[in-house]
Amino acid sequence: MRDATRLQVFDIELLCDQEEYHLGDSISGAIVIEPRHGQIIAKLRVGIHAVVKTSWLNGSGKHHSARSSMHREDSGKQTCHAVHYFDVERSVYENRRASAPSGPDLLKLRNISRLGLTGPEEFPFIFKLPERGAPPSWHGLYGSVRYWIEAVVEVCGKDCFREDVQQGIIIAPSVGDVLPSPLAQVQKFPVAGMACVSSSISASIQPDKPSYQPGETVHLSVSIKNTSPWRVSSRVSLLNAQIFVGKNATQKLIKDVLTQVEGEPIRAGSDATQWTALLRVPANAYASLLDCALIKCQYTAVLRLRVRSVIPQQFEVSVPVVVARRTDLGEDERSVLEADIASGDRTPNDPRKPLAKDLAFVK
Repeated sequence: MRDATRLQVFDIELLCDQEEYHLGDSISGAIVIEPRHGQIIAKLRVGIHAVVKTSWLNGSGKHHSARSSMHREDSGKQTCHAVHYFDVERSVYENRRASAPSGPDLLKLRNISRLGLTGPEEFPFIFKLPERGAPPSWHGLYGSVRYWIEAVVEVCGKDCFREDVQQGIIIAPSVGDVLPSPLAQVQKFPVAGMACVSSSISASIQPDKPSYQPGETVHLSVSIKNTSPWRVSSRVSLLNAQIFVGKNATQKLIKDVLTQVEGEPIRAGSDATQWTALLRVPANAYASLLDCALIKCQYTAVLRLRVRSVIPQQFEVSVPVVVARRTDLGEDERSVLEADIASGDRTPNDPRKPLAKDLAFVK
């Protein structure tokens, strides 16, 4: 509940109230505001922000595994880093008689003769997101990508104060960014032995579709041709690697084996042996994130071959796997993406990147 000295109503209402947006979309809405008796609205501004932020404690690090729920807290200093993809703010109302002139914004004023608001009023706004150059919303163990709309009001009268309200928004990945054509990898490995025998092993892998939801199963087609005089064993794994970049190029790296399947032994001199490996993506898997300045989250399906010769040899074939963010986000997950906006994303002294040229504001 708001304190008695605060406004009667101060909120952000989105026009379409979509669950998620895409780059290039327009976001329209209105600032709804109603002062209490004796309060005069001096200024009202609205802005849209996009920030990627990483944070962790230096020291032993946290261990996070899909096969284990063990979490060991860090000890030491905290490393934080943030990059602002864009920050756009505009004045939607200013009462000239209630506040002193404050720079070039005064030249853009409208309705400057109004002394204050006596009832609930709406101030509409429209933001157009850039077509490209910003990652989708993402939240992980040591970092996040957040988008939000923020309104700031300055109030004069009996009590003078400044108040703000935020509305988190979720930006979904563009279809072209997360749905590449199905990839296949084919490799041929020369095999060395004690005798002068020319032999090789050929292997190929291919996933059944371009991307997967958490909880889905990757059907990986595996083909192995063993012309060597030795038996070959195979293993297929689904790996996840997350990289978080901090200040001074420091990094936090998480590597995990999510799923592992043992293949049947391939006898010596056999023709192509084909089989399908079933690799389940964990239900709590993070979405792939490949185009972010500070965070990378990628998945790889790997086929490892071990030649049981006099001199043991190992070979590897890998192919990227895309994990798309679930479209049926639960309330807890959505609240995590929309929460914590005020805890660090609006640090006054954070350096801010130049505004994106194709980010527009329409009054």
